[in-house]
Amino acid sequence: MNVNNNNNNVYKNKIKSIKKSIFSFEKENGHENSQPSIEIILRLLKNISKHPNQEKFFKVPMNNKKIKKTLVNMDGAIDILTLIGFEINEEQTYFVLPIDTDIEFIKALYLSIEKSMINWRSRMIKYEKRLKKEKNQQFLNKIKQERKEIEESKAHIQVTNSVANNIQFGARTSTFSDIGVDLNKGGG
Repeated sequence: MNVNNNNNNVYKNKIKSIKKSIFSFEKENGHENSQPSIEIILRLLKNISKHPNQEKFFKVPMNNKKIKKTLVNMDGAIDILTLIGFEINEEQTYFVLPIDTDIEFIKALYLSIEKSMINWRSRMIKYEKRLKKEKNQQFLNKIKQERKEIEESKAHIQVTNSVANNIQFGARTSTFSDIGVDLNKGGG
């Protein structure tokens, strides 16, 4: 039981260090640029956790187009893989996680990072909703202001010398000339 507690403390400290590196990586590269890299790292951890007996998940080809773009060519991504335990083989063609890697650690790391990402996504969704609500409110305020200005400008307009002013509500009119519009003169 004491050995298990020691492992848990080691896991916690190592996981904390890796997560700190991931957040620094995201801060340095920006969310948009770093997100695909973090998602690939999560997928690697998930595959290893779910298939610990399949060696193919322990070797990641560096020349794979997606791996190259999101891990090999991203500043700091290889450092995160190294912290996790991946090594680059001698030919420098694969990221390799040693087969004797503690799978329980990989599982714990995956779950911890995934939980952090879910919390982060949840905060981002709330933030985006708040921004949208604020933008909608600003838009509504702008429309109200424009309506108010239109109403104020209408108050200054006076209609004079119009036959239409003399027509009573409900009066029967059947032609434009009944309301003073002369179509030959361009309107009245």
